[in-house]
Amino acid sequence: MVETIVRGFKVQIDPEDLKVLEGKTFESRGAKYFVVINGVEVPVKPALMELLRRKGINLTLLDFTTQDAIRIFRKLGLEIVIKGVNKKRELLKFAGAIKGGKDMDAVRDKEELYEEKISS
Repeated sequence: MVETIVRGFKVQIDPEDLKVLEGKTFESRGAKYFVVINGVEVPVKPALMELLRRKGINLTLLDFTTQDAIRIFRKLGLEIVIKGVNKKRELLKFAGAIKGGKDMDAVRDKEELYEEKISS
């Protein structure tokens, strides 16, 4: 059992409580973090919101953070999976912005990165 406080509400979550999540489907528009429950990946925030509602705590997805949800599920010993993160694409956002030294040509560097991306 995990005893924690979520936005001022004292909550006790026990592994038995996780059964309410089994077989449910959750909208995960843009979700990157999932908790694995009986082999099924469930978005962490909707999963925590459902658990809280079953405990009589009516919070929305905006009332707590992804970090809150991950912390609670990890305390319960559950695996967290990160999906949808393309590291190369994320790094391309910074192309040309972070470069030091005397050979600084942000435009050329960015073009080279995009040409590499297109050819690979």
